[in-house]
Amino acid sequence: MTDLSAQDLTLFKLVLKGRSVIDSPRLHFQSDDEVREFLKVNEFDLGRPKDLERLQSIHAEALTYLQRELQFDIIPELLKPFENASAVLGLFRAASDVSNRKLQIQACGVLKTMNIVNHIDGRELLYNCPISLRDLFSLAEDKIERALSALSLSDPSLLRYKGGRKPKESVITKLLCKRETIAAQVYDRVRYRIVTRKREDILNVLLHLFHTVLPFNYVIPGASVNQLVALDGPLRLKKHIEQLKKALSSPSRSMEYSGKNYKVCKFVVDIPVRMDNFLAQTGGSAYRESLGSIAYVLVEFQIVDEAAEAANNTGESSHENYKKRQKRGVLGRLTGK
Repeated sequence: MTDLSAQDLTLFKLVLKGRSVIDSPRLHFQSDDEVREFLKVNEFDLGRPKDLERLQSIHAEALTYLQRELQFDIIPELLKPFENASAVLGLFRAASDVSNRKLQIQACGVLKTMNIVNHIDGRELLYNCPISLRDLFSLAEDKIERALSALSLSDPSLLRYKGGRKPKESVITKLLCKRETIAAQVYDRVRYRIVTRKREDILNVLLHLFHTVLPFNYVIPGASVNQLVALDGPLRLKKHIEQLKKALSSPSRSMEYSGKNYKVCKFVVDIPVRMDNFLAQTGGSAYRESLGSIAYVLVEFQIVDEAAEAANNTGESSHENYKKRQKRGVLGRLTGK
């Protein structure tokens, strides 16, 4: 914990509390390599001309929106087009540098708008591609499996993991028992459960995943539960830690039908997957090409330590008792009782 950067602390607040990156006042990137790593996790490679062109397009659309719809008075320095990789890196540096507060705030605003534009286009791309959910889920699963497999071989803190797709019967039950849920809001059609050896290993696994395969900027707000991780002790970034401790002092949302002693860290990420090979095989149109080649798949992650996993499998916290309570809730809604 003593080596956590300010950027990683922001990451944990977003992941464990289910906050939106749009509400973050600044970025904390310390080097161009960190920015390149972040872009790579988002499936953008600045060394690939096609990706740079895509970032240029997203940047231009974001600026147009800010000026036309919000009459946002943008500093001339931020209006320059992305002519090369250095210009892209410069925007992230500006959003992380508080020495020029006005420039930093505006740079952050431009990046937040770009984040939304890119996400919308990624979703729109799926509506314009004849790809099945099965194939789409496979793209995300292959990506996650590679990251977790590499981690399990190199880090003994990761004890085991299991991925899968929620059966249709489970989806029906979930939609029937939750009043606020519709089919479009089922986040865990693809899900992974990860078990670490010790509770303190949870943070290490989270860091690895978000530095390699999961974009913290597409964590789904309001879908996180944190009942395991408490940040305390003498830490280097005391001010940020105190803010983070306050934010994580209680579970971000309740887990209906779970036992009162059930403990887990849970979050949902919209994971970017590259569709280049699929798009090359199916042909396209000018409009579809304007949306780029990155689509998104919602994946739920549950992380527990071995001791919590053992406790969760006993008594009222067991999965069997959870399913019984859930089915009773469904029957109550169906019969009005």
